[in-house]
Amino acid sequence: MYNTSSWKSALTAGIRPTPGYMDSAAVQGQGPVRGEKMGKPRKKRILLVDDDSAFRESFRELLESKGYEVTEAADGLEAESHLESTEFDLTITDILMPDRDGLELIKIMRKLRPSMKFIAISGGGLIEADKYLLLAGNYPMVSAKATKPFNIDEMLETISRLIG
Repeated sequence: MYNTSSWKSALTAGIRPTPGYMDSAAVQGQGPVRGEKMGKPRKKRILLVDDDSAFRESFRELLESKGYEVTEAADGLEAESHLESTEFDLTITDILMPDRDGLELIKIMRKLRPSMKFIAISGGGLIEADKYLLLAGNYPMVSAKATKPFNIDEMLETISRLIG
């Protein structure tokens, strides 16, 4: 059935849960990354960047339930510090945030890690979310875009397509 606390968190955070979303088998990563020991395949690593702590927490819980290793950051500055010390397979970033927005983060990471994959998300702000995502689409590193609230199954399918 559903994990009630995650279901409620998802609803309050602007994610549209779908029936059975907590029931799927976990997705496992493949192989070690720099300096990791061989053996059990590592989980795919996702950096989740959003200034909305309730959204980050509920989305992290969902992604971890699917077998991903998730690190949270409240803005682009915090995300950059994580990206300097850890290899991530994917970064999911909000566009509008204080202290360094998602577009600035994408520009910086394009230079530091050209192969990094990004999913840009936005709930809007001064203009409609689609217009912010249109700006993000100008960056070749942005592999996908989504307007909050987004469909959980579609987002999980996109993540799986991008990193497994």
